[in-house]
Amino acid sequence: MTKKQKKHTIAAAIIFVVAIFLAALFWKRRESGEGDTLEGAARKPNFLVRDFVEDNSFYETITVKGKPIKVQFTPAFDFYTHDKGKAKINYADITGKTKGLYFIINAKTKELVYVGYSFSDNTLYKTISRHFQSWPDKKQYRFTVPKKGYQVVLALSDNPRIADVEKYYIQRYRPKGNAMQYELYFERERMDYEVLAPDLPFTTSRTYEVFTEQPPEEDPMEWFAKEDENEAPF
Repeated sequence: MTKKQKKHTIAAAIIFVVAIFLAALFWKRRESGEGDTLEGAARKPNFLVRDFVEDNSFYETITVKGKPIKVQFTPAFDFYTHDKGKAKINYADITGKTKGLYFIINAKTKELVYVGYSFSDNTLYKTISRHFQSWPDKKQYRFTVPKKGYQVVLALSDNPRIADVEKYYIQRYRPKGNAMQYELYFERERMDYEVLAPDLPFTTSRTYEVFTEQPPEEDPMEWFAKEDENEAPF
């Protein structure tokens, strides 16, 4: 082997080692969530629950049309407990929590499948429980999940603008259970949201396209009633 060939071999080996190092560094950052932005979050529906919902200390401040709304998150928990084959609502994790958003997630994959809210006193658990029950009336469509395998995250707030925050999270994470709720029969408008997340490597402000509730041209319940009884919209 000539000196020139040896130099080429050494250079190739160095390039190979550097490439392996950079690939390992990239994978580590990807797994840890470093470098994530809200643009990335919009493409990763489990970004919220994977990285942030670990204890009661995490919150976000969403500024809607110039007015800040603090949203305090809870850890993910099983909405139903199972004992000897019987399912019971887990009141321990929801007692006293009366108003705000709720996120339904796949317990195994951590995928966010639905976002909703309740703003009536002491009805939050009732609203959530309906998503864990069968809904035989096709005219009264509701997104439902099994009692096993799904968890709930609460984002507590008594701000009357919480419905706007719900729309923000739907637009941000695009849960499959909300796929038709705003795109099928609600009018569009532009609304500014500023997101301030504590202890994160970024603070960002973006404009999201959300929807305001307007009388639909066709009653959405009638639309669902036209669906084949053997086919679910999702």
